Amino acid sequence: MRSRKPPNALHADKDSVETALSPDVARPEETRPGSAAPPPRGIRLKALGNVRELALALVVIIAFVGLALLNNRFFTEDNLAVTAVGFAPLLIVSIGMTIALISGGFDLSVGGVVALTAVCLIYC
Repeated sequence: MRSRKPPNALHADKDSVETALSPDVARPEETRPGSAAPPPRGIRLKALGNVRELALALVVIIAFVGLALLNNRFFTEDNLAVTAVGFAPLLIVSIGMTIALISGGFDLSVGGVVALTAVCLIYC
């Protein structure tokens, strides 16, 4: 059986330090009787991010439907093929950046490499 050491200011355990420094933990001195504590900052930012993503998806869907209704040639096989070919380089770069970000790397040189490649391809 392990004996628990008494808390010491010089030898605080990792959990208590993280709890004390965490902005998401509601502290008793911050709450007033009869009032609800505000939601933690991380939850508010997450909800705001969800609203932004939903708004962006709605804008894309509305633009797609609007263009399909305004132009009879928008939703044709030829136009979708040309659009897919135009998006292919961006898709390749996006997949590479996603893998870099997931693996923990952060590479800002992608824009420069794409621009250099485009300039080199002009002269080939």
